[in-house]
Amino acid sequence: MKIIFNSKTECLNWTLGKEYEAKPSFVRGYVSVFDDNGAEQLIRFGSSQFLWDN
Repeated sequence: MKIIFNSKTECLNWTLGKEYEAKPSFVRGYVSVFDDNGAEQLIRFGSSQFLWDN
């Protein structure tokens, strides 16, 4: 699944408008995404900080 960072909050590990690959997580209700620094992040499915293409 593809997600796009779309938050007005300035973050060092996410790029506004950049597309990321989200994969199902071992934690129910979350997806696993690698940020710009290469760190794995757990993001709540449907988070308003991202545009979701499911």
